[in-house]
Amino acid sequence: MHVPRNRSTISGAGPPRVAIGSQPAWSSFTTEAYGLWLGAKPEVVSTDVAVDKKLRGSSGEHLVCGVLAQFNWAAALTREGVARTDVLAVNADTGRTVTIQVKTTWREGTKTGRPVGWRLGMKDIMPAAVPTEWYVMVKLEGEAPAEASYFVVPRDHVAAAAWIVHKNWLTDPKAAPGTRNAPQAQAVVKETVFADYKDRWDLLGTATDTVPVLLPARCKKQCKLSRVGLPPNHPWSNQLPATGNWAN
Repeated sequence: MHVPRNRSTISGAGPPRVAIGSQPAWSSFTTEAYGLWLGAKPEVVSTDVAVDKKLRGSSGEHLVCGVLAQFNWAAALTREGVARTDVLAVNADTGRTVTIQVKTTWREGTKTGRPVGWRLGMKDIMPAAVPTEWYVMVKLEGEAPAEASYFVVPRDHVAAAAWIVHKNWLTDPKAAPGTRNAPQAQAVVKETVFADYKDRWDLLGTATDTVPVLLPARCKKQCKLSRVGLPPNHPWSNQLPATGNWAN
């Protein structure tokens, strides 16, 4: 029996074929598709399904492990449900261990223009417990296989950014009353905020509490405002850093 090579069509030759990463074939095996299989008049039926959110996150985590290996870090994915850690990595030269949380966003197709962002919730504003906690923000762009960009950021820097960006937006006095009500759990931080952390894999060998602050200088000005501040128990609450982009 001849099976069409075009995965996006069904011509009555069998159940619908589904692209890798989409939902299982039988979960999308509609009455219409079943009729085609039984010999009904063939029509073009699309089987393209958006990539599942968990698979999207998983792709970012695996990509991070691959890059870490290139920098002589032995990396492994943790079991699902491990708090604050998606990847555990040990440097093969120094024996240093770091924990990494991965956030992945994907701008598919040919969409361009506005910067992408990452959703950061309540767990993401919690300060680091030890100076070895990191985030890697992954930006995927284009059709699969997508091009990837990486932003390597200490946890405390992510926590500060998530709080400052959202609070400044939420309490902006120029915004019309009642138009901004999204809670902290729905904060979105754009890639421009993390731009200077791009490809900074070299920072992983450094204690996070000594890493220069590479967040935009405007974030420092904003966190000084009484309506913004910093998240609870953040280590910068008593004294703001004066390093990197925050030197002045």
